[in-house]
Amino acid sequence: MKKLFFPLVLACFALASLTAVSCSGTGGKVDLRLKLQEGKTYKLRMVNEQNTKMTVHDREMETSQKMATEFAFDVQKVDGAGDATIEVTFQRVSTEMESPMGKISYNSDNPTEAGHPAVQAFALMAGQSYTIVISDKGEVKKVDGMQEIMTRMLDSLNIPDDRMKETMKGQFENMFGEKATVEMTGQWFGMYPDQPVGVNDSWSKTVFESSRMPLIVENKWTLQERRDGNAVLGAESVIKTNPDAEPMEMGQMKLTTNFTGTQTGTYEIDESTGWIVSSRITQTISGEQRIEGGPAKEGSMTIPMSMESIITLEPL
Repeated sequence: MKKLFFPLVLACFALASLTAVSCSGTGGKVDLRLKLQEGKTYKLRMVNEQNTKMTVHDREMETSQKMATEFAFDVQKVDGAGDATIEVTFQRVSTEMESPMGKISYNSDNPTEAGHPAVQAFALMAGQSYTIVISDKGEVKKVDGMQEIMTRMLDSLNIPDDRMKETMKGQFENMFGEKATVEMTGQWFGMYPDQPVGVNDSWSKTVFESSRMPLIVENKWTLQERRDGNAVLGAESVIKTNPDAEPMEMGQMKLTTNFTGTQTGTYEIDESTGWIVSSRITQTISGEQRIEGGPAKEGSMTIPMSMESIITLEPL
């Protein structure tokens, strides 16, 4: 059981793993898009509060976690097409986690538990930077530097067992690799419509995720109101496992998932820059995951799971 705990902890972290104006005032239509200023730094704080319930070997386990990350987005260049090259820095990282194995807490401002294996890799995140190229409609076109951060995090664990290290490498790739970074950033900035919208207008976008879980997310946004220079969007999504996805490989393990869920919430966006003023999303997912193989060589195992998350974003 202890051999399975650390990979399960990382799975919880992973599940802990989402402008310019064409007119002024509250009437008419607004062209919501990123219009970031070259040379300026924008900051965001993300908080993910998550409660996970699972059944492992007929034993019910409940894990609660609160993870807060502060990011600085240093806009290095904006080209004529509106694509921005941005250096993203993890400024602060903190987490509180409670499970049947006990309580764990970490804060990069006071890293008293940085040596605990469940947070040791994450302790290296503070101060690390990577670069993205993102369009004015929130499409991430390029990511550089996350592979190096991921490698340093993995090396910090000093895992002696090659099979376990290979398993952890697969999990880290699913959590921090280029694809995972593109999907995470898309969750934050994927709400911009393709054309100007007015109050009560809605638009949709279906996203296929494959890093943390092979999911199909059917998103719908509605411009609810415009106030004080900000656009308020209502968001609702239907989530389901991609039935065509291959099992996820994490070293010696193969993971198959079957989940369904929903998420609802709001975004408030500064119409002049497209930057997020505030966001609050509530997500509920339930189903099961099947694990085959692994260092413990325990054969296959099916784990029923349910997750409830509240994800908030706010500028600093």
